[in-house]
Amino acid sequence: MKDKSWFIYHDVEHLGPYPLEEIVEKAKKGEISDDRLIWKEGEPSWIEIKNHPSYSEEVEPELPPLPVEEDELPPLPIETQSIHEEVHEKEVLLFSDDGIVTNELDNEPYKEDEASTEEFLPQEESLNSEDIPQAPTFAEVPKKEKKSKQLSVILSVILFFIGLGGASYWWLQGTKNRDISLPKIESIEKKNLEKVISAPTDKTRYQLAFSEDGEEIIFASNLKQEALIRLTMYAVKGRILNNGRITVVSSAHFKDGKGVFKKLTFRRGKKLYHGEYAFKVEGYFINSNKGIDGLIPFEMKQNQILELRNQGKDFEYRDTELFYPSTKKAFEIQLQKYKAKTTKLEKPLRDRKQRYETYMQFLERVGVLYRDEIKTIQSGRKITQFENEYNQSVGPYLRDLIIDSNKVHVSLVNLNPEESKAYSDLTQFGKEIGFLAADFVKKTESLKKISDEKRQELLKEFNQTFEEVKIMGKEAIDDIRYELSGQSFKL
Repeated sequence: MKDKSWFIYHDVEHLGPYPLEEIVEKAKKGEISDDRLIWKEGEPSWIEIKNHPSYSEEVEPELPPLPVEEDELPPLPIETQSIHEEVHEKEVLLFSDDGIVTNELDNEPYKEDEASTEEFLPQEESLNSEDIPQAPTFAEVPKKEKKSKQLSVILSVILFFIGLGGASYWWLQGTKNRDISLPKIESIEKKNLEKVISAPTDKTRYQLAFSEDGEEIIFASNLKQEALIRLTMYAVKGRILNNGRITVVSSAHFKDGKGVFKKLTFRRGKKLYHGEYAFKVEGYFINSNKGIDGLIPFEMKQNQILELRNQGKDFEYRDTELFYPSTKKAFEIQLQKYKAKTTKLEKPLRDRKQRYETYMQFLERVGVLYRDEIKTIQSGRKITQFENEYNQSVGPYLRDLIIDSNKVHVSLVNLNPEESKAYSDLTQFGKEIGFLAADFVKKTESLKKISDEKRQELLKEFNQTFEEVKIMGKEAIDDIRYELSGQSFKL
């Protein structure tokens, strides 16, 4: 079984473990880049695949077959002796240590079992000498001229591929130097980041940008030192096309003038909405004298990262940045439209929320009145005291709110069926509170004498029904709060 103990560093995390042989094989095949960093426990630091001893083992390349030009080389005569001569005098291509193709002949005489050769020759009786054209012997073929032409063709092919490979390499290098390998962002933003990265180092410059889909955040600087960077960012109140609060934290590996925050952790909210964000980026140099030289940030143990942070950040950048696919002026226009639209859409939500909260106050009042009364009465008929209290402090107000909610429901049936259904649910919730009070008055009155055992049974049943109604109200209020704080209204 192969020893799976090697890890591959990928972006800001490590993959593995894998067998070393598999990593080297994939690198040689070009399936992964040979400049990827690898490490296993016990190694002093991360190294590139191409620098590992296992990778430098040369594999003898397979040589292509010698080209044969049929128009110059006549068919072989059907003679055992001629076949021996061809193999004996056939030239051998070798690669010398310095990589130059050489042309050498086998100095040892060719030996072969004649019997084994004759097994592959056609039987004499199956051949018709009249149908077979006479072919010259190898002594008649100009060997030097033939070898020269073959070698020329092979060298031409090899030089062509060497030239093609070199040109491809330099083209890729040039592309790599021009492209700073950023996520998909606006071309203007990308140019701004490139300018910051390539700016003179006499003055430190920073820049933050968002990917087009808002799933990644890019930090660029003209700093040359490798660092661990940490991002803290929150939505500016009233400047986001969403009503909810958004707070994001992330960490990244800063190298070659850039760091990409790929894994965004949302402490508040669920995604980035278009708008303005305030942020802070803290940087901790890796190769400074802090006892952790050469380590990749996300391969550090947690206590190492904390130690690094405790020793003080090396730089900090605070600012605000707009996440919007167009200009700031266009965003301001869209923001005003959004505020006008959301104000209109929020009005019925806030109205229903207030009504539910009033209903919940009535429910709590019913609970207090009934529990206090059932603790003292000895006969079911004495529940009239509860009825009087209910009719004075709850009943009339509850009834008025139910009637008014139902009116709104009816008025929206044709205008806005969805809102109409929401007010219908609100009306039904108010009725549930009235049903609770009426139902337990009836159950209590049916008992001529209330023993302690009966009292406990009534209280248990009342509390269970009371909690069911209360949960209905709390869930309705939570749903409205979610719509008010987390929904992005479409314009």
